[in-house]
Amino acid sequence: MPGELQDQPGKDVELYWNYVAQQVFMRLDDKCYFLTAGVHDTLHGKLVISGFNFRQHDIISVFYDARQERIFAGSWSRGLYVFTRKQFHPLTSTGNISNIFYAQAPYGDNGIVTPQGMVFDEAGQ
Repeated sequence: MPGELQDQPGKDVELYWNYVAQQVFMRLDDKCYFLTAGVHDTLHGKLVISGFNFRQHDIISVFYDARQERIFAGSWSRGLYVFTRKQFHPLTSTGNISNIFYAQAPYGDNGIVTPQGMVFDEAGQ
């Protein structure tokens, strides 16, 4: 299966079908993948949750909001869990500096510049 699910070993597998939203998920151990139709009658798996025990929390239904990168997981007895992907990611510089910058300013469309004149793009370079 192409995507992030390719060549993933796992022993504990479960499918979740949200027929109202027409979404299918596969839980493989402590990871949950959103399955979509690929080209040439294949399935594509995208990792949407990792490190959450679906079985322990009695999860029975899942919904994925792709625009907000948010997962809603409903439980029989523990309510609704909402997972949102972090929008923030740290940037670090290579070299002999402390990587502590108390001020930054926007630079271009997706970059920042530090008071020391270092410029970072969205990839952290």
